[in-house]
Amino acid sequence: MILPTLRRNALPNVYEGFGLIELMGVLSIAAIMVFVGAPIIADFVQDSRLRVSANALQNSFAQARSAAVARSARVTVCISSDGQNCTTGNWADGWVIFEDENALGEIDETNDTRIKVQQALQGTVTVLPSTEMSDAVFFDFLGFVRNTSDDGDYLSGSFLVCDDRGDAANTRAVYLGAAGSSRVGGPENAMSCDSE
Repeated sequence: MILPTLRRNALPNVYEGFGLIELMGVLSIAAIMVFVGAPIIADFVQDSRLRVSANALQNSFAQARSAAVARSARVTVCISSDGQNCTTGNWADGWVIFEDENALGEIDETNDTRIKVQQALQGTVTVLPSTEMSDAVFFDFLGFVRNTSDDGDYLSGSFLVCDDRGDAANTRAVYLGAAGSSRVGGPENAMSCDSE
């Protein structure tokens, strides 16, 4: 007769968790990914801000033109840091679109109607306009762009949308034609974020 023998546990001791070397390897890989990925993410955010800012300005010009034609009235788009009055400065401070009843180029609380108020643009975005459009853009009742609010000469121009990188590869331009049409595109060769 064979007697059963007691067997010892055939499995070796099992340890759970990470060892120090494995943990250091994972942390090293994570650090490399953050080091390489952070600048890419920062550039992506800045590029997005430029696109959003240029599109906001172009959409405002399109809205102002449509409002001028629909209301058969003069419509002005001017820089406004407070949303109440036309100011001077940078278009990135914000702007307001209003029906310019008296063709003053300034908001008259009793006669003018605000159509849209755009708050300041985010980040380090700046907007450099053509000289003729430094503070305001005027649309007549047909939707054409004029150089003053009292139906002066037809006018066209551009707005360069830049950030603190300042190079042409990271710049957008908003083009505004005399007929009131507007579009967003890349900057032309002569345009530079360095010139103000």
